[in-house]
Amino acid sequence: PPRNLPNWSKPLPHVRASLKDVAGNPVFARDLLVFPDDPDRREKAKQVVGSMLGDTIMLDDIDAAADYHELLVERTGTCPTLLTRTGERVRAIGKFGGVQNRAPPLERMRGIVFSSPEPREVAELNRKIELLQSYRQAKRQYEPA
Repeated sequence: PPRNLPNWSKPLPHVRASLKDVAGNPVFARDLLVFPDDPDRREKAKQVVGSMLGDTIMLDDIDAAADYHELLVERTGTCPTLLTRTGERVRAIGKFGGVQNRAPPLERMRGIVFSSPEPREVAELNRKIELLQSYRQAKRQYEPA
C-alpha cells in the first residue's frame, strides 16, 4: 500500500502480541465500514478511510479501551488510537477525557457527518407517511364534532 496507509490484512495488535481474552470486543474501526463493490471505487474509498482512520481500534466502552491501552503499552510499548461505541476516544499517547475526546451528540452532527445513503425505500416510505398524515389532518377537519 502507499505510504502512511494501514496494512488491511494485519491482525489486531493484541493478537500480534499473543494476548488472549481481551475485553471490549476490539476491532479495527475500518473493518466496520462497507465499501463499494466496484474495485476501482473500493480501492479509492479504502485509501481515504485508511488515511483517516489508520489503525484506529473500536472497543465497547471507555473502561475496556483504557484497559486495552494499558495492556498494549505494557506489552508492546505502543497502542493506536482507540474509539468506543459510546463516543469516547483514547489517544495513542493514552490521553482521554475532555470535550475534544468525546464525540458530539448526533443531533448536533446532522448534515455534517458522512454515511451510506438512505435506501430508496426510505424516501418512498417518508412520502407515504406524509400522505397519510395529510389524509388524517383532512379527515379531522371534516369530521363532525
